[in-house]
Amino acid sequence: MGYIKKQKNNERKFSKVKLPKFEPPMLATLTTETFERPDWIFEPKLDGIRALSYVSTHEVEIFSRRGLVLTNRYPLLSKELSKYKDNFIIDGEIVALDENHRPSFEKLQERSGLTKFIDIETAEAKNPIYYYVFDIIFLNGRDLKHLPLSERKTILNKIIIPSKHIRIIEELGSNGRAAFKACVKNGLEGVVAKRLFSTYQQNRRSTDWLKVKVTQSDEFLICGYTEGVGSRKNAFGALILGEYDSSKQIKHVCSVGTGFDTKKIALLQKKMKPLETSTCPFKERPIGLDNPTWLSPQLVAEIKFAERTRDGSLRVPVFLHLREDIDPKHVEPKPLVGSSAALSKKSSRVSGKKNPMVKSPGIKTSSSKKIDTKEKDEIQRILSDLNNDSDNLELPINGNVLKLSSLNKSFWPSYDKHDSITKRDYLRYLTKVSPWLLPHLRDRMLTLIRLPHGIKGPKFFQRHWEDNLPSFVETVEAYTEHEKRNQRFLLCNNLATLLWLGQIADLELHTMHTRIDPKPDGSNLSSKFTNSLKNIERSLLNYPDYLVFDLDPYLYSGKENMGDEPELHRKGFKETCKVAFWLKKILDQLSIKSYVKTSGRTGLHIYIPIVRNVDYDRVREFAQTIGMYLLEQHENKVTMDWSVTKRKGKVFFDHNMNARSKSLSSVYSPRVSKEASVSTPVDWEELNDIYPTDFTVKTVPERLKNKGDLWKDILNNKNDLQSLLTAQSSFEEIKETPTSKSNSKVGAKKKNRTAGKS
Repeated sequence: MGYIKKQKNNERKFSKVKLPKFEPPMLATLTTETFERPDWIFEPKLDGIRALSYVSTHEVEIFSRRGLVLTNRYPLLSKELSKYKDNFIIDGEIVALDENHRPSFEKLQERSGLTKFIDIETAEAKNPIYYYVFDIIFLNGRDLKHLPLSERKTILNKIIIPSKHIRIIEELGSNGRAAFKACVKNGLEGVVAKRLFSTYQQNRRSTDWLKVKVTQSDEFLICGYTEGVGSRKNAFGALILGEYDSSKQIKHVCSVGTGFDTKKIALLQKKMKPLETSTCPFKERPIGLDNPTWLSPQLVAEIKFAERTRDGSLRVPVFLHLREDIDPKHVEPKPLVGSSAALSKKSSRVSGKKNPMVKSPGIKTSSSKKIDTKEKDEIQRILSDLNNDSDNLELPINGNVLKLSSLNKSFWPSYDKHDSITKRDYLRYLTKVSPWLLPHLRDRMLTLIRLPHGIKGPKFFQRHWEDNLPSFVETVEAYTEHEKRNQRFLLCNNLATLLWLGQIADLELHTMHTRIDPKPDGSNLSSKFTNSLKNIERSLLNYPDYLVFDLDPYLYSGKENMGDEPELHRKGFKETCKVAFWLKKILDQLSIKSYVKTSGRTGLHIYIPIVRNVDYDRVREFAQTIGMYLLEQHENKVTMDWSVTKRKGKVFFDHNMNARSKSLSSVYSPRVSKEASVSTPVDWEELNDIYPTDFTVKTVPERLKNKGDLWKDILNNKNDLQSLLTAQSSFEEIKETPTSKSNSKVGAKKKNRTAGKS
């Protein structure tokens, strides 16, 4: 085994290896049923304390899952581990056994409270403790976390020699039903299922490890207690329990008044007394509690219960014990998945190769797919991983590991009564909207607008990334007319890439109007993008999916500094909406289906999806013709002038975005504005009521959840611009007819100009 290296005379080659700093362990996700799969193994679930042991040069440190140092509590474990000559980090469970040789948390608590060596030594004879090891994540200078579990198990069995107090956990095979039945029969909590090809995903709860328990139990915060009566008059009646919700506020769950004996009551009273406070820790004070005594929420209790109700309350709760190894900050509802959802996750390995040309199977819009359970689980898991205070994080995503840093850096500073939006908040936003955003980014070249120090700092544009590109980022190589050479362009075709863009502070996501995928309406076009301008002009990159209009108001509020662009204000936006409606009326008369979105700044973007049979030059000419006609009808309100001074007081109609080198902010892309506004699709009818700041990083996820993606079918409703241009006389008719009057000739010819379906 290449990871196990020793020198002659028993001298360790890695005697001076420095172990990594402590990181919390990988956690299992609770599931509802057992199963049988050859690519999974089952282990008994032990009722103990999770412990990571860092062993180096005869020095040992044992940590709980929250990072508490346990070394002095278990000196006999430390003594046995110190005999090893390798440097390693192992993961396991510390347990104590009852008289029936079954793990007992109460027995373990009796041992955990001892600190003097003489007391520990005396207790050892009556109440020994054991360390059941099940994983190894570091050995002799090598990080093993990215190895599959099957390889880590092989290494573990070669390194760890079972001794009096240290044992390797027994594997129960791949038949989960039989394993669960055997564990229940022997009085154990249940089983843990582990995918053989899974990596070790530190500091996160993964669906690659699943736990099935005999009874439901979870950890909750002790937030107070009620008055005791009867035999408990001098103690307490019930513990008041809570947990953190998604907004990191404490929500009341229930009260628990059973499961206590004399010893537990005495321990709880001793622990709770210093934590008493006059402040209610809940965001909403619970009703129906008589004379409660509130506590600072620093104690964690494990509670078993029959079930959770819809509002999150517990039915038939019973107190089990305190959990000092659980960080109170992380007490929140745990994800619960069915085993079928977890099993649907395919194991994958990243080849590390960059594809010179990436092809997708077809137009992938959010209309053609619902967010499946697997995707929901992955999104929920990522959001859970991000829900901490750590400034740095290694985030596993679909078989990849994304290193995140400076998570607490402010990207959008606070203003007025609005809180700052940090990099962590931005990554949360991208994760939440990814099912709707990614289909619109797929197979489109990106223009990155990066602001490493947030919107108040300098920004720079980027389309190319030559070195050290993560293996999960797909790219396409194309000839550039400006540079007169081939260059590699970035694509965003997966969630890992999307979050990587957040990590590198790409605060706006701009896409080109073309796709590199020929399906379904570009099969006659070339996919050769390299070596010459001629190749580009013949290729898919010269035939856009969209004709676009960019409307920007040049109406000033009067608060701008000299030389500034107009700021967002209601009068200017209202005028822009008027122009958009005038434009829509023209398009409707031509039977052209159009879509509208806020730019995220002061204006609007109107998109016309088109069949890819018209190149950029003709698309731009058509857009210009429409603009000229609109200008004729409303010359006092609309301008196409490139001189900024001549635009004042009017809405600027920009048709020049219809070019190969141009890109616009994608739907659901944030913008560099103090409000963190988002470019958002809206119904045409909504233009009468909405305002750009209605749609922000904080509000858009909820809008998508309730309203869905209004552009979900945009690429399935393409207009055949070629047919319209061929029928040149029909367009001349619409030009000659005032928009305020109906045109019977236009109406008669609608069938010939109906939008084509791709």
